[in-house]
Amino acid sequence: MNTLAGKTIIYLVEDGYHDAETLIPAGYFANHGAQVLITSLDYKNVKAYNNSITLRVQKKLSEINPNDIDCLLIAGGTASAILMNSDEVLQFVRDVDAIQVPICTICSAARVTAAADVIKNKTITGWIETVKEPVSKAGARYVDKPLVRDGHFISSRIPDDLEYFCTEIHRVLDQPKILKEKGVYTIDSKSDNQTNVVY
Repeated sequence: MNTLAGKTIIYLVEDGYHDAETLIPAGYFANHGAQVLITSLDYKNVKAYNNSITLRVQKKLSEINPNDIDCLLIAGGTASAILMNSDEVLQFVRDVDAIQVPICTICSAARVTAAADVIKNKTITGWIETVKEPVSKAGARYVDKPLVRDGHFISSRIPDDLEYFCTEIHRVLDQPKILKEKGVYTIDSKSDNQTNVVY
């Protein structure tokens, strides 16, 4: 079903992305009709850190206008260490945040939003070993849950959470009014219970 036809999703990657965390969402959203653009700082092939898979960059970040996109996904893995140290990337994240386009992170990618200083007072999840400290220092509240949505920020922890991650991004793109809901939307790992809590 092309339920996301007409939507443009930027997947911001670098060398060292995790294969499943990148390819599964990219394929999912493309299969639902969205235009998914693999984007990086330069035109090149980028390699996964956990196998030999490479992706060809389709767009340079400097060519993207935040006003023309519907969603920003940021790659985790060791790619996030490169992205978080790029002034161009951090400014782009700030520009996207300013117009409240969904910003989606998984695994270590929340380090990028932390470095961009856009998550103060937000609730965020990610891979606890790499994300908890920088997220907390950036003024956000870290929780260890498979999925968290706080405003236009959607985050998950690990590849096992991808079903929740993709489903929630799809839901938000299909029903943008969801982003105006008050509170923090989470899914509990033990019961799959969905909660909407004001922290």
